[in-house]
Amino acid sequence: MKNQYISHSKTARNDASLKVTFLSNLWNFNPYQELLIKSFESENIIVNSVIAKLFFLPTILQQKPNIVHIQFLQYFLASRNTIYGWLKFALFITQIVCLRCLGTKTVWTVHEWEDKVSKKGSHNISPLKCRIIGKVLAGIVTHCDSSNAQIVQELQLDRTNKTKVFTIPHANYIGAYTNNISREDARRQLGIALEESVLLYFGSIHRNKGVIEAIAAFQKIDKPSIKFIVAGKPSVPIRASILELAADCPNLMFIDPPEHIPDDEVQLYMNASDVVVLPYKVFATSGVALLAMSFKKACIAPNLGFFKDIFDNKGAFLYNPMAQDGLLLAMEQAIAQSQQLAEMGAYNFTVAEQWSWDYVASQTLKVYFSCLQKTYSTVDGE
Repeated sequence: MKNQYISHSKTARNDASLKVTFLSNLWNFNPYQELLIKSFESENIIVNSVIAKLFFLPTILQQKPNIVHIQFLQYFLASRNTIYGWLKFALFITQIVCLRCLGTKTVWTVHEWEDKVSKKGSHNISPLKCRIIGKVLAGIVTHCDSSNAQIVQELQLDRTNKTKVFTIPHANYIGAYTNNISREDARRQLGIALEESVLLYFGSIHRNKGVIEAIAAFQKIDKPSIKFIVAGKPSVPIRASILELAADCPNLMFIDPPEHIPDDEVQLYMNASDVVVLPYKVFATSGVALLAMSFKKACIAPNLGFFKDIFDNKGAFLYNPMAQDGLLLAMEQAIAQSQQLAEMGAYNFTVAEQWSWDYVASQTLKVYFSCLQKTYSTVDGE
């Protein structure tokens, strides 16, 4: 993966005056922000985290940060009501412009872009809003080259403004979750035989994450020794569809927690599985992919975007999502190569190791300095 980063002679760790405020409220089920902030603090950077509200300016002004880092832009923009949506947008842009006039720069990390939740894509951002966003934000961080190119196109950034978009890998989750249960013990707890092949879908379930399609494909695999674990919190309509399919699929194990999968249970499902299925239809990045790699798992994913950028055939079964039965064929290929899955998972772990939180934090700090117009030069590197 190629990353745009900023080289400079003065290191971030020696600049204790830098103050950063994270504006986000969606990380209660994911340690992403916590781990990134921890790495920043080890660099002697002052970091605060603020729960996102539509009117956030007074809180930000009290903290007087150099950088405001937004993790989920859609919170400030999404609305099914057109008029209310524009009012939210106007309020957001006004506050960002005020901060900009006061010398505070705003950075956005693209975790999501296209609407993956509402049925009609009503949370998608209009072209005019995209152009305005591209003008007012000081920096944009994407997690892969494909997302970088998409954001440059969607925000209609010209040759000058597209340099504000940077690619920094999504960091791994090695050591972030407890991982001391063996494959044998994990399977014993779940009632799965050691000789069975186990596919796993893990994480929150939305309409465009492809779970229904994955279950439908799995139903075509006529092998009683194959199990498919679906573990995650779905919406009510999707839960009903999964339960209906599960009634005709005895080899499907549906784990439906009251909220999200507890942190101490992540290892249970990861270590019991042989391969993680990522059948997403709409995505900009995938923390679950890095989680699977961190647990030494081979993966099945569409040969598009983020997945195409981070995976290769040494660690994943990439399929054409436009091809008939593409996902099914990838599942069958993984099952047929069950003896190679552990080696593929070990390869993914080695790849993920290079994307530590310290590395990601150091690259993010360089983006901050670029936005603050320090005297640095932009270069391309691996």
